[in-house]
Amino acid sequence: MASEEAIGNIRRRRWIVLSYLLLGGLIGLPIWIWTTSIWRAPLSYEEMDMYDHNIQDLINVKIPVYLNVGTEFPDLVKSTQLVVNRKLEDRGIKQWNLEILSGRGDANSYNVAFRLGEDDEYIISEVSRDVLITYSIDSVSLGVVPELVSIILVDHLFADELSLLEDAIGQKKQGLDNSDSSDKIVSYSPNYHLTFSLFYGGGDKISWDISQALDEHFAHLKESYARISNLTIDTQVQYYSDLGCNIHHDEENNQWLLDHNDLSTFVNFAEWSLTSIHSYPTLHFILYIPSPKQSPMIIVDSNTNSFSIPQWGGVQIWNKPEASKSHLTVSDLLPILETFSSQFLGLVGAPVHPKSPVIRLDFLSRLSTIRALISASHTLGSLHRLSQSLPDIAIPQPVLYAVKSALLAIQGSLYSLSTGQFTQAIKLAGDALRQSENAFFEKEMVQQAFFPEEHKVAIYLPLLGPIGIVLLMGTLRCFKEFKTHGW
Repeated sequence: MASEEAIGNIRRRRWIVLSYLLLGGLIGLPIWIWTTSIWRAPLSYEEMDMYDHNIQDLINVKIPVYLNVGTEFPDLVKSTQLVVNRKLEDRGIKQWNLEILSGRGDANSYNVAFRLGEDDEYIISEVSRDVLITYSIDSVSLGVVPELVSIILVDHLFADELSLLEDAIGQKKQGLDNSDSSDKIVSYSPNYHLTFSLFYGGGDKISWDISQALDEHFAHLKESYARISNLTIDTQVQYYSDLGCNIHHDEENNQWLLDHNDLSTFVNFAEWSLTSIHSYPTLHFILYIPSPKQSPMIIVDSNTNSFSIPQWGGVQIWNKPEASKSHLTVSDLLPILETFSSQFLGLVGAPVHPKSPVIRLDFLSRLSTIRALISASHTLGSLHRLSQSLPDIAIPQPVLYAVKSALLAIQGSLYSLSTGQFTQAIKLAGDALRQSENAFFEKEMVQQAFFPEEHKVAIYLPLLGPIGIVLLMGTLRCFKEFKTHGW
């Protein structure tokens, strides 16, 4: 009787062990796989790499230019198009084209008018997109009017845009990670924050009508620039602002001098309140008024007594004309804001010529679109390389959505560039840049960047070790009993 009871106990132990093993295989193992596996969204890696490596060749800017000609030049449009194409091919430019059309476009188009004169001349409007070309009888008789028009368009009207375009495309081909990484130009962003600061070296009370001055003399630039990026603005005043550099006293002229070597340490980052709380780029424009004991303060060989800080902002030094002047009026601030406006356009990469603000903003819009497209494409390529180098990194659903949105925005922006829809092109390029950066810096993905397999073992071994030992020892005991008593 005892023997049968012992055999029954042995068999029950066997079934218990087998049950544990079976449950472990059917339930425990799937739970282990589910809790330790890393989900990686299926990104469009081929398309991401295609844009990363070929974006500069996919860009095709087409700018319509209208020639207001009559019956006296029936073949001028066609002949000018051929000459323009040849000039661009000679320079190796494939990403940028002029579409020469007949007639007159609207106010947002480039219109070229003609008149007969003694010499070949041209005038580019300082307020619009209009160009007036004066041609001579000799040019007509020699048949060089198409050559004249193409020279004015390619070598004068659009010269700065072409030069900056070649620089942007050339940097990408050299393998740089951002076409904006020049000495002065800040990286393109759909949003910028501008901080206008008055730093005073003294402690007596001083004020300025900066809000009214900005409304009267900066609002137009802000409104015009809105089709490229959104600008937000704040202001501040700070007293007892000591410089970060040494200045030299010119006793002969009783003035304080700043050499160009001193300008790199002019801003006192340690004591001046210049912290930005915005996630997008902040540009600082500082009006510095020296204390009475260090006035007048002059920058050597500077006509404006101002300077720009690459990718950061600009500084204007203003010496109070009256020692007792404690309030800066709108008229006082007007030349200062003109300097800041010029510094701002230089920092965001606007060409210097021509003088027409609308043409310069046109150039900047197209160049910013190209820079944003190149930057977004490279960011997507970097994301692919990151996922390849870290096979254990998680790629959550938001990254998949952001990548898809970035790829669609790049496609739409390229199409808008090729069809002359430049306002839409810059908007989509900004969306592509923002979505690509959102994908690359997704917080859920970054948190899992350093979670190798060794960490899984370290976490689960203290839990599974004791259970595994019990099952192993029970299995071995079952085998021994099987050999002794049989099944």
